[in-house]
Formats: sequence, structure tokens, C-alpha cells
Amino acid sequence: MPPINELLNDPQLTLPEKPFPYQVTGIKWLFDRKNALLADEMGLGKTMQAIIAARLLWRDGLVNRVLVVCPKTLIPNWCREIQMWWPEVSLNTFAVTRNRRSFLRLATPNIVFKIINYEALSREKDWVKDQQFTHDLIILDEAQRIKNSNAGASMAVKSLKSERRWALTGTPLENRTDDLVSIFGFVKPGLLEEKAPQWLIAKKIPPFLLRRRTEEVMQDLPRKSEQDIALDLDPEHRITYERMERQGVIELNAQGENITTTHVFALINHLRQICNFDPITGASAKLDRLLEDLEEVRDSGRKALVFSQFVHENYGLKRLAAKLESEGYNPLQLHGQISPNGRGAAIDSFTNSDDKRVLLLNYAVGGVGLNLQVANYVFLFDRWWNPAVEDQAIKRAHRIGQKRPVFVRRFYCKDTIEERILLKLAEKRRLFRQVIDENRPEADSFGLSEGEIFSLFNLSVRPKKASTTTRPLSLVLDNMDPKQFENLVAKVYEAQGYRVTVTGQTNDGGIDVIAERECDGASERVAVQCKHQRSAVGRPTLQQLWGVLSSDQRFNRGDLVTSAYFSRQAENFANGKRLLLIGRKQLSGLLEKYGIAKLIDPLAS
Repeated sequence: MPPINELLNDPQLTLPEKPFPYQVTGIKWLFDRKNALLADEMGLGKTMQAIIAARLLWRDGLVNRVLVVCPKTLIPNWCREIQMWWPEVSLNTFAVTRNRRSFLRLATPNIVFKIINYEALSREKDWVKDQQFTHDLIILDEAQRIKNSNAGASMAVKSLKSERRWALTGTPLENRTDDLVSIFGFVKPGLLEEKAPQWLIAKKIPPFLLRRRTEEVMQDLPRKSEQDIALDLDPEHRITYERMERQGVIELNAQGENITTTHVFALINHLRQICNFDPITGASAKLDRLLEDLEEVRDSGRKALVFSQFVHENYGLKRLAAKLESEGYNPLQLHGQISPNGRGAAIDSFTNSDDKRVLLLNYAVGGVGLNLQVANYVFLFDRWWNPAVEDQAIKRAHRIGQKRPVFVRRFYCKDTIEERILLKLAEKRRLFRQVIDENRPEADSFGLSEGEIFSLFNLSVRPKKASTTTRPLSLVLDNMDPKQFENLVAKVYEAQGYRVTVTGQTNDGGIDVIAERECDGASERVAVQCKHQRSAVGRPTLQQLWGVLSSDQRFNRGDLVTSAYFSRQAENFANGKRLLLIGRKQLSGLLEKYGIAKLIDPLAS
């Protein structure tokens, strides 16, 4: 291969702009490797580097069939980036079609890029496992999506066949070293064994891993000032918090041998919400400090991003919005309850309007994929379990194109669950640097074990009860009312390790159950609609549920559980979407599997 700079300066390459030196290095590094994990920090142009490296391989006749696997929301971004960095093949770039199997097998000479999302690929995991078709190059974007080796997407990706395998992610190790082992199960199968010790991982991965930090490669990037702001609860707020924590721990202990991490997480989230706002007095040390800081931001003519995990009007972004509105800030909001069109309008207004100086975001929607360099103040109103998620949120402002210093303020309340979480976050950051950034072997654990979660409240993990042969409760399903049916469905999700909220709506007026759980550090949130009826559930009901998922991106999936069955039209509508249909027969099986109940009516067969 001629020198990389000579190739990139070839007029026939028609690049819209010259890559930065570190990007040139990354392009050459990818070109030279069949197995590669490009783990540059977010905002450094991993997608562009991969496209140009693939373009050079194609020009040398080394690749022609390229498959990109990425989150669904990033498919349009890949199409735009290909159009920018390799415009000649934009007409030979195709996104996944309804017929996923034909799409995956497609290998005509004029096809260069095929793009499929993880969700669509995971639905074909069993089929892909038995196929022999191959690609010249597979590029895995946001590769942390396969950190759980048992997830459907992970199994499907690793079943794909290709001589060249590249993975792109700014967060290769989010929670534990097992994340990295799973990613390398795609990048370089056989390199790392499950449960490989940290020192061995650090020894084996350097030839296949390239990671650059923003501060290292962008010398002209403005400085970033970060502070953890410790706040004192006022006396009445402190009384409320301590009472709720004592009561919560008593209730946890009352669970006896039945206590699980799900119960502990529920208390943690409840206490974090109380740290934001006292549910009795409405007091908030965080809000008081935020208002003080925002006054300085406004007076200086700057703009600010304010992140929170919560959206709720009692303890989240909606309450912040109401308060800031009353103080004359005219804030904008960006979260899962804002429509896609509304989000675009909010970003445009924040970017271009001088009177819009505060943008309120939740981590799920505002933490990735946005360029918001117009702001140079970032406030984390509450903390996220995963330090990588917080870092991604901060990089919405501290990225290429930012001209001013960026000031980051992380709020936490002293002597609360938030301070205890901070200690865990600090440990995670240290371990990330050891394994990824420094490759320094040092024995340690990563992530929160069950024991660590319990230790947040000085609790010990209970020994698991021995299995028993007690009979499940016998039920006549059709004797139940809708509310009883919802509670029964909720128990099914609880048995699977979800934190469950029954919304209280009856007569199927919307989402009946919200199920949440943490799985290997990733958050899963499911919207469950219950239909207790004898007639078939039709397509309109599924359309209603799909509308909720489309408008609220906090939900990973929508489940419709019915005591009846589904029409063919409903099943066809659900095909290929993030919808799970659980009919009477499947529900009966789940109730028996988890020892909840046995249906004794004939319709359960």
C-alpha cells in the first residue's frame, strides 16, 4: 500500500474535507487489520474512519460486500456519512427491508453497503446460525450493544460470517470486563475465553484495539472543567429522606429470603428521586444551586444543558421545566415524551434562538447522537449508574466544534444513596482506565455484584431458598376482573426480575404495567398493555401500543398480554417491530413456569 497520506490526497478520492492526523492514523490502522476494535471516544469520527478505510479496501479489490450493523436510530446517520465520505456508492447502499433473510443473503456485484439494525438481526438469530452466506467486511457500530453474550443480538452478530470484522464503540467496557470479552467474541473469535481474568484481557487485546481520547488528539479543543458538587439537604428534607430510607430498609429485611436485587434497586431509585425533591415540602438543594448557576449562565450570554434520568413532573425534568419557566428561563425539553418532530424543533430552537438558553434532557434521548456545542455549561442534576453514559452526555457539548471552555457540574446530596453511588462510579472509572486506557494488569472486579448492591444499605445477600414442590395457585382466568388480570401479569414480570409499576389505569385505557430491570448494566424498560377479553385482539390495539413506543423512546419494547388470542392482522402488524405478543396459551405457560398459578379453565389449552 502506498503511504496513506498519498492515497488520501488522490483527487479521485474527492473527500469533502481533509481528515485530522489522528483520523488518518485510524484509517490506516483499520485498513491493515481484519480484526479491529476502534474505540475512540465519542465525537472523534469513528464512522468516517471506517467508511474511508472500507473505500480504500474496495479500491484495491479486497472488499465488495460490506454489512453494517447498528442501532435503528443510526441507520439514517450511516446513509448520510456514506453520502459524504463515499458518494459514489450512495446509490449502492441499502437499508434492511421487510424480508430480512433475503436482504442478508443479497450479494449482487453492485451491492457495496447493506445496513441492518440490531433488533432486526436478532429476530433472525436462529436462522443465521445455520446459514453459509458471507460478507467481505462486517462493521459493528455501537458495539457495546453486544456486551451481553446471551442476548439475541449478540448471538446473531457472532453467527455472521466474514473474513474482516470491525467493531466501533466509544464505550467498549461499560460495566464489567465480560462486556469486552463478548465484543471480542465477534471481533476476534477465540481470543478471549469467558470469565478471562483482567490481566489476560489487558495482555491480549492491544494488537486489535485502538483508542484515542479527545484531549489527546484534539489539542485545540477547549479545556473541560469538571466538579462534583456536594449539597446538603435542608433539615426537613433530611428528615424525609432518612425516614424513607429507614422504612425502605425495614421493608427489604421483611422480604427475608425472598429479597432480590430488584427490591433493592426499587428502593435506590425511590431515594434518588427524593434527593431531587422533597415529596412533602418540595424543597430541593439541587434546584436552588441550579438556579444560582443558571443566573450566571444567563448573565454571561451562554447556554446550558441540564441532564436528569427522570422525566416525571414530581421529581424530574417536567418539574424543573415548570420552575425554570416561572423564573423566566423559557427552557426547552428533550426526552422520550417529546415527539421526534418536537425533538428536532427543540434542538433547532436551542441552537439558533438567543432567548433559548436552557435545554433539559434525559440521558436516554439526549445522551447520544447530538451535537450541541452551542452550550458550554453542562449540569448533571442526578447521577447515572454507568459513568460512560454520563461521559456521553457531557460530550454533547465538549466535542469538535466547541470554541469555549466547557464547565461540567455534577450534583449529589451528601450522606445519601447518591454519595454511595459516587464511590462505585469512581471505582468503575478507575477500572476502565486500567483495562482500556492504560492496559495495566491489576486484579479487580468490575461492575456492581449482587453483594455490592446489597451493601449500599449494609445488607447481606440472602441464601437462596431450596426449591420446593409446592403447587401453584389454581385460577379460573375468566372469573378475574381487569384489575386483577393486570396484577397477575405484573407478577409474571416480577418473577423475571423486573421492577414493576402497575399504572392504575383500568379498562385498557393505555399502558397498564411498566417493567424495568438492569441486565449487565443496560437498562431495559418495557411498556405492557393488558387485554382481558374473550374476543381476538386486533390490529388497532397493536397500533395504539406502537404509537406509545414511537413517541416515548424510553421504552425498549412493548408487550401486549391478553387472556384471549390475536388476529392474523395483529400478528402481521407486530412482525418486525419492537412488539411482543403474549396470548392466552403463552401466558398460561409463563404462569406455570414461574410457579405463580395454574389455569384450570379449558380455554388455556
